[in-house]
Amino acid sequence: MVQSLQTLLQHPAFVEGVQWRRAEYPANHCLFRAGEPGGDIFVLLSGAVRVTGNVSLDDERHIRPGVCDLESGAVFGELALFDAGPRSASVTTLTPVELAVIDGAELLRFFEAHPDTGYMVLREIIEMLVARLRLTNDKVWSLLAWGPEGAFHRSAVVIVVKYPTGSPIPP
Repeated sequence: MVQSLQTLLQHPAFVEGVQWRRAEYPANHCLFRAGEPGGDIFVLLSGAVRVTGNVSLDDERHIRPGVCDLESGAVFGELALFDAGPRSASVTTLTPVELAVIDGAELLRFFEAHPDTGYMVLREIIEMLVARLRLTNDKVWSLLAWGPEGAFHRSAVVIVVKYPTGSPIPP
């Protein structure tokens, strides 16, 4: 677990029932789906969940590839702290789970009132996101760039990010 989140859940000014709540769900329960509005951050206190994506092959065919399985101590839904966009993945319980469900808006208000704690939590969340991004980068490069003989494949897919200006160069 992000250690500072454990400390946060025990902080006397971060009140259970106000800024966060405990929730229990059975196995095979969908906690949220990709595309739904986000707002809560989840800490997995016990149990396991699966994070899946949603890929449209065409208008009629869709697949839901597994991204990863998370176990006790994991944090998910944390992107809600950084933007108001919809959920980027779906999360389903693999086993019965107990969660700390943290209201993202309440958490940000708490950070404003307690900046030292906020800094530590955000720093650990960013470190977790960086580690996940590095792992994702490794997976993407492995899937897209390497042919059967382990050499760079000539038909590798090139990914170009276009910023709102339409340019591949950030504004």
